[in-house]
Amino acid sequence: MAVTGLGLFAFVILHMLGNLQIFLGPEQINAYGAFLQSKPELVWSARIGLLVIVILHIWSAISLSAENRAARPTKYANARPVGSSYASRTMLMSGLIIFCFIVYHLLHFTVQVPAINLTGQNFVQLEDQAHRHDVYRMMVIGFSNVWVSLFYILGMVLLCLHLSHG
Repeated sequence: MAVTGLGLFAFVILHMLGNLQIFLGPEQINAYGAFLQSKPELVWSARIGLLVIVILHIWSAISLSAENRAARPTKYANARPVGSSYASRTMLMSGLIIFCFIVYHLLHFTVQVPAINLTGQNFVQLEDQAHRHDVYRMMVIGFSNVWVSLFYILGMVLLCLHLSHG
């Protein structure tokens, strides 16, 4: 669990550093997007590696939960948490919501399913002056819907809560 969590944490940091380039302007983030698109072997290796890590992380979570239940098959009569944090008690729920968030995020910005972005625009067709995919405009438009932005904020809060236990 810890090893896969550390791998996922490293990815989150790298992904965040890439996405923060939006604050450097359209040229920077669009060049970064074009660089990633020009390296399919790098992108697909990362995707496959992440998929393996996510599967192992979920398997570890299920195994750990089963071991915990087997160690105490009957619940406490008065279950009052003493030494556990809120984050540790909500790992399963935050993990499930984070998983839903990741699926949405992939459909929103990677697969670019128009019905998912709630803006009525097709992100695939966005192109900048250098004829690259306009990642900058895609992100600005993508976060123009308040419900989408609120779901991303919720996803980030839960991710921070989840990571705080890890």
